[in-house]
Amino acid sequence: MASSENTTSNPTDLEKLLTNETMSDGDGAGGGDGANRTHDLTKLDYQIQHFQREKWIRKLNLTSENPNTDMMDDDRELDKDPELVQVSCIVGSICELKSNHWNESDFENSTLSFTALHGSHLWMYETDNNTISGVPRYVGRFYYIIGIQKSSGESKEYPFVVNVTEVAIPNHKFLILLALPTPFHFSEFPEYVGQFLKDVARAINASYSELAVKKIKAFRNTTLIMFFNTTIASRRCLNHEIDAMTAKMVDQNEVPNPEFVKAMGPRYSIRHVSLGLIKSCHDSLETILSTTPEDSTSTDVPSTTSSSTGFSSSTLVDFVILVAVIVFIVVAFECWKFCYRCGKPINRQVMRMSQLVDHSILEIDNPAFAMNQTEPARTTENGEQPPMENTTA
Repeated sequence: MASSENTTSNPTDLEKLLTNETMSDGDGAGGGDGANRTHDLTKLDYQIQHFQREKWIRKLNLTSENPNTDMMDDDRELDKDPELVQVSCIVGSICELKSNHWNESDFENSTLSFTALHGSHLWMYETDNNTISGVPRYVGRFYYIIGIQKSSGESKEYPFVVNVTEVAIPNHKFLILLALPTPFHFSEFPEYVGQFLKDVARAINASYSELAVKKIKAFRNTTLIMFFNTTIASRRCLNHEIDAMTAKMVDQNEVPNPEFVKAMGPRYSIRHVSLGLIKSCHDSLETILSTTPEDSTSTDVPSTTSSSTGFSSSTLVDFVILVAVIVFIVVAFECWKFCYRCGKPINRQVMRMSQLVDHSILEIDNPAFAMNQTEPARTTENGEQPPMENTTA
């Protein structure tokens, strides 16, 4: 915030601008005409407004990068507005606002625009049927204004508030590595995040309201996306629910399920899909792996036998050893199957790394990543990004 204060309190550039323009007016006062002075004043007014706007944009950008600032305090004056619409959303999940929150007739044949107040992050966009959609990235209370420009030339503005909350930290996270789209697409075009969740939900025959994105970042020349199911309990490990969802995306050979890849569509170049377990699921896995063969059986073997059995002491020892070996093999095989189903060690390593990030933030990278891709980003002939078709059924 120090740089922000310097930007707003240092009037050096503005003073130089005013001084130069004043001196120019003084030089031309004796011999210049009124038209020139009017032109100079108009130019001065434009430059001052442009300078102040640039300062405001820099301050807004700094605040947007760190939303936990005093600019995020509640707007008491705006909160008193009886027509203020308040909406609740979950961080990382698709949030939708219907036009029936306001006067629906205002949204017919209209163009919508969105303005973020107090440095709020702007993540929303207009979808079909006059619906505002998007995936919020931060937890908190955020203020916005929706502008409506009707075809008749009439315009209206409605303020609204979005209260973003978080769900419990999940015990699982799915990882998808994409060659395309790049992190640049997800960072610069908010509709990419929402459309990704809708496409995944459609591909696994689920509701997109059940999914949430945790992280989107560059990873070894691919785009790594972490997401989870918000409806799966986090305090206990429901392996059957997690496995059922995993089986729709990953086949038995630990490669992306061809049906899942096909259902996602040509927009995504999928390289890898896997599951990582954390928290309660990871703890239960470690407990099983640390169980010794002696703990797995409680059968009491007598130290001596009756002479009528015909068993010698050496034969008894051999029998006990054989039983122990069989039990060990069975336990080891079951542990191997459990580990194989839950994911490879590299997946859990990635998940442990992700826990270092504050879980109240959806982190989206925006490196100069798109410029270094071995596979060029798809664009139109005009160099623009391709539109996101709504493929939700």
